[in-house]
Amino acid sequence: MVSCPSFSAWSTGYPGLGAWDGDGDGDGEKNLMEYALNRDPTVKDQGGFELGGQSNNQPIVVYTRRLPPRDVSYWIERCSNLINSVWDTNGFSEIRAVDDGNGLTETVTMQDGMPVTNTVPRFYRLKVTQP
Repeated sequence: MVSCPSFSAWSTGYPGLGAWDGDGDGDGEKNLMEYALNRDPTVKDQGGFELGGQSNNQPIVVYTRRLPPRDVSYWIERCSNLINSVWDTNGFSEIRAVDDGNGLTETVTMQDGMPVTNTVPRFYRLKVTQP
């Protein structure tokens, strides 16, 4: 497995921690997610993905994404039941992507095409994979 670039020097003495599926800082986020969100994989942190309210009764999701060319893929997923989770990626549309000015990332705003109802709960997550 290829090591996370930010970990290359630090992880030499800790086999496995520098792998994409490792979590060297113990914050619950794998190194691939830390890389995709441009976070330091050696510092416990959170953020990079949040619910941003609603527009026309449709939830808005905001996340950080690397600028092109990208070596990771991003998906917003939703489900209505965390016990028997069936995650769905259909119906999301990108409203805007604003360059963060750091030469590495942009802030992406997505809208869920499925309106909110009072009868069905909804849970969201950001999924990141290597192509």
